Amino acid sequence: MARFRALFRDFKLLASDNLHWLVWIGFAFLFLGLFVKITWELHEDSGVNSLDGKILILISKLRLAGLNGAAVDLTALGSPTLISLFTVVGILVLLLNRDRWGFAYLAIGSLGAGLATFGMKNIFNRPRPSIVPRLVEVSGFSYPSGHSLGATSFYLLLMFLTWRHFGSLKSRVVLSCCAIFIISGVCFSRLYLGVHYPSDVLSGICLGAAWVFFLTAYFSRTKSTLGKFHR
Repeated sequence: MARFRALFRDFKLLASDNLHWLVWIGFAFLFLGLFVKITWELHEDSGVNSLDGKILILISKLRLAGLNGAAVDLTALGSPTLISLFTVVGILVLLLNRDRWGFAYLAIGSLGAGLATFGMKNIFNRPRPSIVPRLVEVSGFSYPSGHSLGATSFYLLLMFLTWRHFGSLKSRVVLSCCAIFIISGVCFSRLYLGVHYPSDVLSGICLGAAWVFFLTAYFSRTKSTLGKFHR
């Protein structure tokens, strides 16, 4: 009986704090593994390039003149300029509220995402797609998609920061759906505009999500209010 009580006590400890930490770490490694898998398949040229082209051609057939402007506006939500502006505003708000952990979480998260984008693009040097006409002019390399990585990391960071003020499951589901909706819109717009391959976008999502979940796992182990994502 004593052994059973000790086992139950250990399980409660796992379920309260460590289980949530394991969930964040689990998601982080899942998305990181997907990023590595996509990168490896591209390196091995196992048919990903061909599939990329077919999907881009299919999406290009959905283009309508009335939607082109909306796609440009939507993709701006993941632009480095706008993400940087949102980040600066968010950091200032957190500092004014003396939320030093929230400030550190957002600042480190945004900086890390930016460095990852710059570093990975210059490592892989993948050219932009030319199989379909581009609706906007862009420069730089294609893999991974910086807009997708930036949007995924920033809006997930914002989602987790907002979670601290909404403890109910319903509220958090709504916030999560909002973040996913914006991220999905930005990512699809990159394909619609013809400036990225699907594998670029998917890799950006995976790397951005992996970074945020690793960071969330780290902060959830601290004694800060930011660590109380699971309250």
